Amino acid sequence: KLYNKQESDLKKLEKSKERLHKDIEDAQEKIKKSEAEIEQNIKDQELSRQQIKSQQDKLEALRKKLSNL
Repeated sequence: KLYNKQESDLKKLEKSKERLHKDIEDAQEKIKKSEAEIEQNIKDQELSRQQIKSQQDKLEALRKKLSNL
């Protein structure tokens, strides 16, 4: 009977190990995905900054033009 319990415990431990390895793989995939999203976010931020700067420059030019009227 003790042997059967030990066998059962061993199988549970093996399944637990497999689950943990799967959890690690899933977490690593999520990390890779998040890193890629961060890179895209940085590019999107820079584009947004450029667009804002362009709009500010146009607005400033318009203000100067209007003040000369």
